[in-house]
Amino acid sequence: MFKNNFIKNGFLLIVASFMYSCDRSVGNNVKEKERSYVNKQLLRISSSVGPSSLDPVKVFDAPTANNIMAQIFEGLVKYDENNKLVPSLAESWDMSADCKKYTFYLRKDVKFHSGNPLTAQDVKFSYERACDKKFASPMADSFLIDIIGAREMLDGESDYLPGVVVKDNHTLEINLRRSSPSFVMKLWTPVTAIVDSKVCSRNEPINSLDKMVGTGPFKPVEFVPEAFFKMSKNDNYYGGNVKLNEILISIVKDVEMARIKFDNGSFAYRTVPIKDVPAVKNNPEYRDILDAYHKCTTWYLDIIQDGYKPFKDVRVRRAICMAVNRDYLVNGLYPNCDVLLSNGFLPYAELNLNRKKSPALLPYNPQKARELLEEAGYGKDNPLPSLTLCASESAPFASKIIENVCLELRKNLGVDAKMIPVSASMYTEAKMNSKYGIFFSGWVADYLDPNNFLRDLYHSKIGVYRKDYNNPVFDELVDRAESIKDTDERLKLFYRAEDMLISDAVIMPLCKLPEHVLVRPYLKGMKHNAMNTLPFSDVYLELSK
Repeated sequence: MFKNNFIKNGFLLIVASFMYSCDRSVGNNVKEKERSYVNKQLLRISSSVGPSSLDPVKVFDAPTANNIMAQIFEGLVKYDENNKLVPSLAESWDMSADCKKYTFYLRKDVKFHSGNPLTAQDVKFSYERACDKKFASPMADSFLIDIIGAREMLDGESDYLPGVVVKDNHTLEINLRRSSPSFVMKLWTPVTAIVDSKVCSRNEPINSLDKMVGTGPFKPVEFVPEAFFKMSKNDNYYGGNVKLNEILISIVKDVEMARIKFDNGSFAYRTVPIKDVPAVKNNPEYRDILDAYHKCTTWYLDIIQDGYKPFKDVRVRRAICMAVNRDYLVNGLYPNCDVLLSNGFLPYAELNLNRKKSPALLPYNPQKARELLEEAGYGKDNPLPSLTLCASESAPFASKIIENVCLELRKNLGVDAKMIPVSASMYTEAKMNSKYGIFFSGWVADYLDPNNFLRDLYHSKIGVYRKDYNNPVFDELVDRAESIKDTDERLKLFYRAEDMLISDAVIMPLCKLPEHVLVRPYLKGMKHNAMNTLPFSDVYLELSK
């Protein structure tokens, strides 16, 4: 007995010593990595997806726009950490009284990575390139369409923008076909990025790093698809000394692998999946390095009329919305995750709006939902056909939400509802082609104005992703709102348009999802704004003393 206990206790002592040694070894290894990164001023981060394109006019996704394009390219304006629109490549601008003419005065100290000076001709070249039909930019139709001549270029009827007039090397005028007080807000997005006209081609897309020539704080160095993207600092950046020497973005699609690599010190920060937030909050190792912030975003269900024939009837669409318990989907499925139930489609707080809630929100009422279906001619003798709900595999919490939506629809309406997860690229294509009846969607603001959520998305002539919603009254409301300079008047029109989308059951607002990130203490100077688009020009690495 004694002998066995001795052996047993000795074995446990050896195991404990080994584990302690391993823990200490891992900890030392992490510290060594951190010291190495700090000494090199090398920022290592991860992304679940690689760049959707190397050409800013082709970029449509947030990871590429924020992690890569915002570091390499710049527009005439930008948003700062306080969500204020401030000068960037343009040191100032004027707007005419009718909001149809903008005059921009460019900085005179800006050079491209190539060493070529920035001129007004580069701006005109960049905008004409973005509107060229051969590039089929997914975003030019939304952000540059109001420039005189843009429509003709996008339709292939012209090859230049008469609305962009070069006055001299550092002054240009942009003339719009309609009044637009929010137009200037759009001129920081990737599609409006200014490229070097002496390096970039009007006839060829940017598909190599040597053509990715911008004015930003970093320039591309190496790209291995599905592996990593590397950038180095721009020593001649006009915005001041860039502290980081390099940024290495590793493409890690597996969430668990990203966690492991963060824990072993490979990355300076990582995004925490929503399902892991409660555990991270309760973990003393993570608690002090957890940060959370809300972007200007809304998660919602897109109800596609062309993807499911019964949705042509508004009563069926409303029945679907009233059969789903939004509160449970948000608070029941994700307690202690800081998820906020949407009070409308617009993110009121982030857009600094005085509205608290849309009165058009359809209440959870399964009995009323069944009555609406009966009015529309559906019931036991004529059940709704099978309904497919689509979600992108890259969406942070799509599967759990959609699975429960399917359960509620089966339980409350007896409809055979099923989920189909697809890749991010297939999701975009499926949505633009109205392939399925419902899509789990999220929209992060491209600029801080209601116009970006309403007119840019759902106007029948402008909307990028929805081709099935064609409501002349809605179009008129958002067109009028976009052209009015008076803030109160335009907001009244935007609110009416928002209520119309919700009442028509074109969308079902769900929630606002915060971004949770774990940040290593040696990472300094990180800032966020409502679109998470700030460049890393002020970021640096420093070990605590």
